[in-house]
Amino acid sequence: MESKVIRPDISLLRFMGLRKNFWVYNKSSKRARVIITTTAIGRITKIGVDKFSADIQWEGSAKETDEVISAGRRRKFYSETSQVYLTIFIEIDSVWKQLRKNKLLQGWRQDYHINDNQFVECMDIIVSGS
Repeated sequence: MESKVIRPDISLLRFMGLRKNFWVYNKSSKRARVIITTTAIGRITKIGVDKFSADIQWEGSAKETDEVISAGRRRKFYSETSQVYLTIFIEIDSVWKQLRKNKLLQGWRQDYHINDNQFVECMDIIVSGS
């Protein structure tokens, strides 16, 4: 009889908000600079019983992380909040061109993939003709 280690279902953990990390995959042929900005953390300070109401107090400020991911690599990020904003630059001819700005990501439930076919959508690249 063979013993097996039962691994928790990662997708279920993500759905429940228990996995507080996400991956950014750079599947493109260029280096990517990823700037991640978190949202402020909300705390429930008061809940009304007669009528359903809740007071939410926002604590702290947004935090920003700036990382460079080489072509064909991935990077793991941790977040205290469930939503993050991604700003992505791609290095083309030693110049950083903006691919995305403040793209909302449900960080605990989604990963983000950067692909070469997204460069067609990049206005900065289209305008400059690179």
